[in-house]
Amino acid sequence: MPANGDFQFDVLIGDEVVPEYAQEDKVYIESCLFTPVSYEQRVTELVIDELETQYWPVTPYTVKVTTPKASPNRWYSVFVDGVRVKHTVLGDGQSVTVKGFENQEGTKEFLFALPRFAKDEDDKVETGRTGKIGTISVECETAKYIRTAMSKGGSGHQTFSQANKKDCKKVTAGKYTMATTKEGRVVSSSVPNNKPQQMTFWEIGGHISTQTVLYRMGHTLRDMGITLIPLKQSKVKVTTESRNESSSTPSTSEHWRQTGNEYYGKVTGTFEPSERREHLKKALELYYKAQQSASTNDEKSSAAKNVGMASWKMTTVLKLQHSRVSLISHYYKEAVENFGKAYELGGGDKSQLWLDSVLQLLYNSIQEGLQNVASLGFTDRVSAIEELVSVIPVEDLRAECFLELAKIIFREGVTTFVKGNYKECLHHMRECYRPVEETKRFSRGQYHIEEEVQGLEVDIFVQTCVAESVQARKTGDQLLKLVMENEEEVNIDMVWEVIDWYKKAIILTRENDVEMEAIALSRLGRLYDKVLKLKFRAKDNFMRCIQLAHSLHPRTFNGEGWFRDATDTLERFQQEVVQRDEEKWQREREGVLKELSAEIANLSKHDDSTADKLLRFVYSKFPPKNPKHKLNFDKLDKASYCDMKKFLQKAVIHYHPDRVDEEKHGKKWKVLSEEITKLLTRRYEATK
Repeated sequence: MPANGDFQFDVLIGDEVVPEYAQEDKVYIESCLFTPVSYEQRVTELVIDELETQYWPVTPYTVKVTTPKASPNRWYSVFVDGVRVKHTVLGDGQSVTVKGFENQEGTKEFLFALPRFAKDEDDKVETGRTGKIGTISVECETAKYIRTAMSKGGSGHQTFSQANKKDCKKVTAGKYTMATTKEGRVVSSSVPNNKPQQMTFWEIGGHISTQTVLYRMGHTLRDMGITLIPLKQSKVKVTTESRNESSSTPSTSEHWRQTGNEYYGKVTGTFEPSERREHLKKALELYYKAQQSASTNDEKSSAAKNVGMASWKMTTVLKLQHSRVSLISHYYKEAVENFGKAYELGGGDKSQLWLDSVLQLLYNSIQEGLQNVASLGFTDRVSAIEELVSVIPVEDLRAECFLELAKIIFREGVTTFVKGNYKECLHHMRECYRPVEETKRFSRGQYHIEEEVQGLEVDIFVQTCVAESVQARKTGDQLLKLVMENEEEVNIDMVWEVIDWYKKAIILTRENDVEMEAIALSRLGRLYDKVLKLKFRAKDNFMRCIQLAHSLHPRTFNGEGWFRDATDTLERFQQEVVQRDEEKWQREREGVLKELSAEIANLSKHDDSTADKLLRFVYSKFPPKNPKHKLNFDKLDKASYCDMKKFLQKAVIHYHPDRVDEEKHGKKWKVLSEEITKLLTRRYEATK
């Protein structure tokens, strides 16, 4: 091991010094994970909101520092992965063996182990440590004795954080897998002692020398061209931490999984997508072998989870290669199926934390699988989701997937309806019911799913009613067209059948779709108007149609044919009523004019009179019925030209026929007022 004139230090596994290898001014040792003292450590970590539980091989080691004979006292510091784990004074052939990290629990052994998962984006080692990951160093400094005295001293405890995969990637540039150091079992307990103790104080001087070894895994050293020297003890016994059973060697299934993990660990961003894909293919091949050779549910569930993880990661690589969506869907299906198997098989052997983490992986892979097929056409998308849902074993997750399928079919039905294809819409609405019923079957007790599916059922019913309403209306339109084409003889039976179809369309859309109801009412109104000539029925339907259209304000329907039919027909009805009333009044007026012939003749005599004389005559001979409507004759005598126009304006208002109460003053007075108003209006226009 590294040695100079100041000191020598060794790394030991068990009682055996680990062989060293010098290359390019650096000293390497092998961080072997399968030795006589290695064991499996169960690790459960929270990684990006997911609990990951694995059994990893670990190897305990110690660090021994030895000084030469007759050497002076010097200060020695031991560093592991850039963290000082021990400092002491040694001299004159003394040595110290550092067995682990000292903390409040005692001394926890050093362990060679694979790096841990990163918990989140901010999880990383302290600044300045990254380049020292995978190193063990001893630093020598001068030490001058000061005094010996009684003191409580310090805690001497260190805080150590194991490097994670992202930290190691910065060291290896993603080219190989490396081991790190972590805390292991407590090898000696500490007893709190607050009593003063005799302590020696030293003054630390200048730096003398530092020796460092880099520990790397065997395959990395072999890739560097180094021929490894095996440990002298050949029989390897691997113990298991936190398990009831132990075995002399890993099981066949476990062996395949561990071998697969080596390939899986190489799937990093430094490799091209094609290389990562090949590594994952090899990992999957080994994981499948692990599944086939598994003999217990514990092994089967672990192997299934490994297959699920590798399949899921494969989808990411395939996306980078812009592979077919169908191929990516295949691996999503593999991931979902195997996560489901892992969850089911692990129920009796795995911890609840492990099961919860697998369940979360299952949920996330399902969601990504659904997103993956979002770009497919409707038929292919439905088919892909059907395949995915067929391998989901967890009922509430299966219910959510069926619910999503029902929503997709429903939205497609609505889209086809908007495009005018009501038949295709009805087909999709009927197709919705199977996934809806499956959702209800698998969601018992899942109230949020049950509530959502109830809302979807209402939407499907409404859309079905609207589509059937359009179908009924279209059928009525076709029959009405046949009726209208035969102008010579109306088939009254067919007419009543058309009415039934339109009424069905109205009933189906009532309180479901206001616009569709308004259209059906307009069609029914047109039938009553054009065919049956029942204008009062036509008017009722057209008015209801317009009321519904106005209720959708601010939407307007002025450009729609059905709305124009309703408004134009009602306007025509109104004009016909006005015309009938006008004709009736003209007949009555002619009779009244005969009775008023003398008064009319008297008015005609004053047609050429001056304005003031005309006004005096009219107000004197035919005074207005309203006592407030009077003419001030004194002001009339002094009126200027402009004032005379105002007198004429006021007179027109006093005698206007629209102000006459016919019931109170009779038709004669109304007709006479019309004639007086005509006379006054002509005179007013003549004075402009």
